[in-house]
Amino acid sequence: MTTHDLKLFIRRLSPVILIPCGIPFSGKSTLSQKLSIDYEIKVVSFDSTWQELEEHNKDLDWDSVSKHCELVIKEEISGNRSIVYDTYNSTNAGRNYFAELAKSLNCNYLFVYLHISEAVARKRMNMVKQNMDRHLITEQKFNQEVEIFEAPSVNLNHIILDNL
Repeated sequence: MTTHDLKLFIRRLSPVILIPCGIPFSGKSTLSQKLSIDYEIKVVSFDSTWQELEEHNKDLDWDSVSKHCELVIKEEISGNRSIVYDTYNSTNAGRNYFAELAKSLNCNYLFVYLHISEAVARKRMNMVKQNMDRHLITEQKFNQEVEIFEAPSVNLNHIILDNL
């Protein structure tokens, strides 16, 4: 599937929850921002939400940030607006949760699997280290995320975008 096909999907099935998934540095945040600009779709970013909430509460945990993101998603969908949820989405269990959330909200969902090699992702990570132009994860965290990442299962609505 191409990015053009993705755009057609968004137009036809709005509101939709789009959830990019892939290993670190696969292009999830880049795609999220592009979709936001091209279609005026709100991006709900886990990382950005954590940073915003942390300004008022230094004792945040993963669950509280996730719940806050979920509230924003529900609000947007209830207003008949599509969203992009930019988060790790490493496992099928986590993706199943969002598929069920979309169903409970009577909206469509699509996982966008950004399929790139570990070598390309590692090269991107090293470029970011040099430029320091975005949030950086440690080498250990990168390796951990690559290790646990699962490609989307066939029972989930998904498309594959190769080598963006």
